[in-house]
Amino acid sequence: MCRVAKIYSEISLYSPLTRNSKSCSAARRSATERYTTGKSDATCIVLPEIQERLAVVRKTFSMGDITLSIIKDGREIDILRSMTSKYKDFMIKFNEETLNLLKKNLKLQDSLYIMAKQGDNFVAFCSVDPEWWENNYFFIREIFVQPNFQRQKIGEMLMGKCIGHARQKGAIGIVTETAFENIPMQKLCAKLGFKKWDNPRWKAGITYKLLF
Repeated sequence: MCRVAKIYSEISLYSPLTRNSKSCSAARRSATERYTTGKSDATCIVLPEIQERLAVVRKTFSMGDITLSIIKDGREIDILRSMTSKYKDFMIKFNEETLNLLKKNLKLQDSLYIMAKQGDNFVAFCSVDPEWWENNYFFIREIFVQPNFQRQKIGEMLMGKCIGHARQKGAIGIVTETAFENIPMQKLCAKLGFKKWDNPRWKAGITYKLLF
């Protein structure tokens, strides 16, 4: 199990370099990152950012023994059906309505769905798509990390990839929504720079917005 203590990188998705639009092309270059794990050091090559999503069949890269891949087939989303997570009395579970919406929005141009695995075992999932009622915003629709892989910055890394993707596609910002009870998600949003936003169309939870 990969327990990342610190990341050293020439070009990182979280570095200030990627926050400057003039430097985005440099940030998309391949970079070598060194991860200090609990047992030993592991070096991996981070592939360039997606240039044209429809031209990509599949790209993967490794973070220690965690492999990320881009979902292209809606049937892969079905793995979420059996996934659950709990924080105190708040339960996260994917119903059929959510799964069907994910499959529908996977077909949208510029959507990005990322799955993390350890070998053949599911680790985490995050999706972002351009379906939001305000112009030029992307929406982080779902993020899920298996309980035994939480607190290892995997969720932070996946959301960072989605943020970078939205920025690359020319969005002016990115939005996500979460339940009042989902404290871990609220902390993650705050860590990544999101601000609470008074959403006039949704009052059942908290909406977060990050402007680029």
